Amino acid sequence: MSLKDADAAIRQARMDIDFLAALPAQAAQAVLKTYYRAWQNCWAGRADEPTFKSRLWAVMSVDVPQGRDLNITRVYRRWGMVNLPKIGRVRFRWTKDLPVGKRASAENRVTGARLVKDALGWHIAFRVQSLESAPQAHPGPEVGIDVGVAVPLALSDGNHQHHAVPPGPRAVRPTGTSG
Repeated sequence: MSLKDADAAIRQARMDIDFLAALPAQAAQAVLKTYYRAWQNCWAGRADEPTFKSRLWAVMSVDVPQGRDLNITRVYRRWGMVNLPKIGRVRFRWTKDLPVGKRASAENRVTGARLVKDALGWHIAFRVQSLESAPQAHPGPEVGIDVGVAVPLALSDGNHQHHAVPPGPRAVRPTGTSG
């Protein structure tokens, strides 16, 4: 069965089964692609065959693949709100700058999120697409680096970097004599 056939079967099952219809289509497709990729890796000899995971040992997570539906807003300096499908508005602690509002563009935007439960509770991680500029060419000559033990860094231009020698222990002299 190809991925296209499996996707068609998922679409038909969403029409026939009520609880699958309540599941977002992107979430069902993400699970299907993960399962399909697991079998492809098994048949190629890169992994064992997929098995069911115990809910006691597996990391509980929920993927939200559509970033456009999240509607992220900053409420206070350290708090924000996000709209999660089937859950509603959820408050989260704002720890990093996100490209939302005026900062968002076609190149810099939130593409999705994942809710993860661990021992400390639920956490949300945002997937962000951003453009990075190409590094500038170094104007100087090219230099090769050799990393070693006796000489930590030996450069091809003859410059050697040695370990810094820490100051030795000081000799402590008694101030008085005891007899």
